[in-house]
Amino acid sequence: MNPLPVMATTVAAYRLVAREFATVLRLSWAVLAIAALLQLFLASTVLGQMAAELGHGNIVMAAAIGRDPLWLTLKSGIEAVGTAVVAVAIHELVLFGERKPGTWVHIAFGRREALFAALGLALVAITIPFATIVISPFGDPMTGFAPFLATVAFVAGMYVAIRLWPILPIIVVEERLDLAKAWAMTRGRFWSLVALGLLGLIPISTLMLITDALLPPFDSLMDSITGPRVRMPHLAEAMTAVRRAQTWLPLRMLFEFLTSIIYTAVAVALISLSYKALLGRSFDDPLREQDSRAP
Repeated sequence: MNPLPVMATTVAAYRLVAREFATVLRLSWAVLAIAALLQLFLASTVLGQMAAELGHGNIVMAAAIGRDPLWLTLKSGIEAVGTAVVAVAIHELVLFGERKPGTWVHIAFGRREALFAALGLALVAITIPFATIVISPFGDPMTGFAPFLATVAFVAGMYVAIRLWPILPIIVVEERLDLAKAWAMTRGRFWSLVALGLLGLIPISTLMLITDALLPPFDSLMDSITGPRVRMPHLAEAMTAVRRAQTWLPLRMLFEFLTSIIYTAVAVALISLSYKALLGRSFDDPLREQDSRAP
């Protein structure tokens, strides 16, 4: 079993993204822009519905709309499909050095993108119930069998997702869903992969937290304005928060669009470079298809 150098992989991932950022931008901006516009329309519709309910004095219904599993699933599903298209292209860049020169609008959807999207949607199916059942729209933890079951499913899903981390580059290089190989490659490497994910994504996660602090969110809005000692915000406070979210929504989506480009590139680089490390290959050594099939 080849070692997984956490710090070296993290440094190599950021160096690669910085060096190839022009290529990353070329390959990702179009699809992620389309996804951002669709999410902008969806969020604007939801905020409008929340404002209408607040206009009738119904703060509970407004909060329920903001945490409706249907719209959160649509939002996350759009992100999963858009990210799938971009992730395949960036995996090709990291693994094979494929830059697709001359391509300024990259939109492709084949077998590999479909598999990526399916895995992303499977993750959405685990995270959305956790987000909507375990925590109430006002930020209170829920009790009962359903929240317990959703928490267990979420924790188990995260464990499986981490253990199957190499499945994405395997799909790219072998064009097949070899779950057994991905599972075998990460045997005894779970905590190294967790450390790699945490360390590698700290800078981007910090940027996202800053965005949350400066610009109002459009999901979990009632949760974000509810104080620790107040279960439900006052109606006037909720109406002000929704109006503010509507005002700043376009700028918020622009920041999320720009952040998604960097986040996707760094995450893909971490996954692909860790895959190379687990194969015993150098970070800078491009793979060939026959090399990728090595045990």
